[in-house]
Amino acid sequence: MDRETGSRDYPIWLIGDSSPERWETQLRVPLDSRHPTRHTIWTPILENLQSNMYASMGKRLNTDDLYVRNAVHDSSDKPKSLYEWLSKANLQSEMCEMSDLLHRHTPKLVFSFGEFAFEFTRRSFNEAPIKTSWSIIELGEAFIERIEAFNPQGINVIPLLHAIIARGEILENHRKFTRGENDNYYEFVAQKIADCLVQNQTEFPLW
Repeated sequence: MDRETGSRDYPIWLIGDSSPERWETQLRVPLDSRHPTRHTIWTPILENLQSNMYASMGKRLNTDDLYVRNAVHDSSDKPKSLYEWLSKANLQSEMCEMSDLLHRHTPKLVFSFGEFAFEFTRRSFNEAPIKTSWSIIELGEAFIERIEAFNPQGINVIPLLHAIIARGEILENHRKFTRGENDNYYEFVAQKIADCLVQNQTEFPLW
């Protein structure tokens, strides 16, 4: 599997978790469109986002160069404790590489899927305080706070969900992330992202 796809200079990045062990040798790129993961965590958001953008601006995003990368290549590099966050050499190397990419290419929006990818990206960007775990409610709160406080001059790391189906009650997870504002997580985050892009359209050469 290639390590990345798309252009590093595209202003929106997607950061996944890790390569799926079972399919690593058969898939071509991170979040390969032939694998169902992409279509459970990103496709519904993108479809709603495109609809919202067209309704607001009469335009759709050109996502041909969307940059996609996994936080780590090998799932065994994911930490299981605070100690492993600090002690795994491969993990430290991956975070250093991500840090370098972020500072060299300065994307406007970096969407991370799930708690590990979010914390990985935060640490790569030297955000504090560090955490070892994030609940769905906490990820939802971070999403709302960060998308509404979008800084067009900075790098904005925004969490999305990775395991909405796997974590117990599906509809309850929708409500947890949106703080009860919407029982459809995909529609909720797409509208918030669309609002951000419309309000800052001069910052995004995406059409």
